[in-house]
Amino acid sequence: MRTVPLLLLFTTLLFAAHTLKPEYGYSDHTITSRALFPDLSESFTLFEIPPRQTHYRISAGTLVEAFARRGIGVGNGGNRYITFTKQSPVDTGIIETKIGDYYRRYYPTVTIRSIEVTPRVYTPSLPAGYRVVIPDRSYRSDSGTLYAEAPGGQKFFFDYRVDAEVGVLRTRSSLKRDSGLSPLNTKRAALPLAQL
Repeated sequence: MRTVPLLLLFTTLLFAAHTLKPEYGYSDHTITSRALFPDLSESFTLFEIPPRQTHYRISAGTLVEAFARRGIGVGNGGNRYITFTKQSPVDTGIIETKIGDYYRRYYPTVTIRSIEVTPRVYTPSLPAGYRVVIPDRSYRSDSGTLYAEAPGGQKFFFDYRVDAEVGVLRTRSSLKRDSGLSPLNTKRAALPLAQL
């Protein structure tokens, strides 16, 4: 008798149309099916996160079973646990501007499509007069960690990612060792910042 539900669960997971990610952000402490998969036609409550918590971890198997009870196939994505992090309402506009200015200083030909800044911990707001500190050599990567330092010395850490392209010159063919660059042997190209 137990083999039928297990077989049904296995079949549902085999044809799972959705896969859990290792992390989700949330603003409402009631986590619903659509918070994980917005394209679902049915919305139902999965669980409640206690009001004072800003991080919550739940077994991926528990979520998979909750969806399976509704006949929805969900894969665990190879994750044993899923982490939920409360989204901070902090305004990161100034930090994004500083990051953009920083990369433009090192790459004058950069075209920035977007900058994503995420607080390391729940941060409702930043104090007035803070300064943004970007570590040396951060320009060598499209992502990293920086901090905002308050006048009293308190530090607020943020992760960031820059989606950008940098204009470069590429040679049209192999050049001899002492050859100079010219419009005849080079061409303009754009490389993703992540590939520099």
